[in-house]
Amino acid sequence: MSDATKQLVQRWFDEVWNQGDPATIEELFLPDGKAHGFPEPSAILTGPSEFKQAHSLFKEAFSNISVEVNEIIAEGDHVAARWTATITHTGHALGFPPTGRTASFSGTSFLHFAHGKIAEAWNHMDFTRVVLELQTASVTTKR
Repeated sequence: MSDATKQLVQRWFDEVWNQGDPATIEELFLPDGKAHGFPEPSAILTGPSEFKQAHSLFKEAFSNISVEVNEIIAEGDHVAARWTATITHTGHALGFPPTGRTASFSGTSFLHFAHGKIAEAWNHMDFTRVVLELQTASVTTKR
């Protein structure tokens, strides 16, 4: 199961984030699955529908999303992934004008699979820092 779950995690990042395919969310996320920590640390998204809404807003705010999976460790149906994301702020979905700036941040995701799908995921990333930097850039640009 470990190799299969590693492949599912790699597929998740490739298809959902790098290719922006929301159909993969529906395919790989259990109907009652939970995603903790995205898009903000205290968030808990339940099911593909809620995740797709957050994914859509993220894609609206950022173009050129590229996630590189740096490391995947799996044991049975549990997987840990360390990754780096690079994004360009080109949309209004964050509530302030696009800055056109590119930013990178790192994160980790700990996932539990059931029946070949994500049952629960805990995501940790330094995205709050990125948003604050973009807000500062937006204010500076307005002056």
